[in-house]
Amino acid sequence: MIVHGCAWGNIGTRLDSILRTPDNGHQLKNYISLWVGYGIPDIAKVLYCTDQRVSLLGFGQLNNDEAHIFRLPMPPSLSAKREKRKLTVTLAWLSPTSPTTQKYRTASLWFEVSNEILAATRTDAEWRSVRRGTVQHEIFQGEQAVPLVDGDSLEIKVNCRNDAAKIPEAVSYGIVVSLEVAEGVNIEIYNEVRQRVRPAVRVLPL
Repeated sequence: MIVHGCAWGNIGTRLDSILRTPDNGHQLKNYISLWVGYGIPDIAKVLYCTDQRVSLLGFGQLNNDEAHIFRLPMPPSLSAKREKRKLTVTLAWLSPTSPTTQKYRTASLWFEVSNEILAATRTDAEWRSVRRGTVQHEIFQGEQAVPLVDGDSLEIKVNCRNDAAKIPEAVSYGIVVSLEVAEGVNIEIYNEVRQRVRPAVRVLPL
């Protein structure tokens, strides 16, 4: 949860301006990651939601070549609006270790997001480097107008495979997803998403 609130912010921009050369553009994000990791944590972001920010939690267990799909309902009020959007996804898991190998972790988990239209631009850490450990934290942004209808959802697929060795038992993981627009924007995405993920109440016969 602490990692979920992390972002590079101004420090990433500052280090980019200091370290960039004509030859290292494709490696610059890796260099900055060595300095700041996932960035500075914003504790408030993980303690509570706002009208403009909604966060959801998920968890499960996976074996080799298994996957789970989570669906985040899209707020219809975002449809055709040119507003800045941010999608943050953090996946963490408890991998058995293989200390006799260089890879070390037995299980490799990673997520994939079907967000090409909603928020396709990756920011902060480089996408390949965030898959090397046991925490994958990525931030996506976008602001183009996209058509949405009630019932649309964003899919997040959590995958699992053997890495250093065969996985001896199912691997436990947790995932946090936040969708937000800028504070002050009159789009209350929290209530819209909340209503669409609320479990249906069963009506029992008398």
